[in-house]
Amino acid sequence: EFVHGNGPPFFEAEGVAAITPSLKRPAENAPLAHPADPSIASLGPSGELQLRCGACDGGWLVESSASPVVNAALGPRAGCTRAGSSMTIDFVLVGAVGGALLACQPHRVVPLADAEAAADPSEGVYHAVMHWGSDHLPVASDIEWRPRPKNNSHSSKLWTLGTLGLSIGVGVAFVWRALQLPR
Repeated sequence: EFVHGNGPPFFEAEGVAAITPSLKRPAENAPLAHPADPSIASLGPSGELQLRCGACDGGWLVESSASPVVNAALGPRAGCTRAGSSMTIDFVLVGAVGGALLACQPHRVVPLADAEAAADPSEGVYHAVMHWGSDHLPVASDIEWRPRPKNNSHSSKLWTLGTLGLSIGVGVAFVWRALQLPR
């Protein structure tokens, strides 16, 4: 819904059409939610959810807890995180700042047999609550974080000195201006 809204494009999307039991469409007279413009979400090359986040390098948080491509290869219920349905609605999203290097790998917490049992429309919620304590199944991702290598180049040092010099200059200008104000 973040990507397509809740109108026909959402229900025609391959991943949505594969959910069992089928999702219900909004009532005929209900207003539809259209995708945000500019978009706040997209799907990556492997179908992973991406949410816009201006604070992250590259501007997107990226799903790292599952890959729809991998889940599809395991079976239609492998990605279940919402008991009683085969849908995935719980995610780990990651994003780097300051040029940090990230390496992520989905980490299956719930065994495939439990995910399949939880996806059952009639007994899935009971199974999930009794085995996992909730109708939402846990998701995880192994995340390796490494800071960006330091750049010791000459231009980097000049940039730092230039920034420091500009900051001192602005500070001196503010002090000078404050002293010039009438008292």
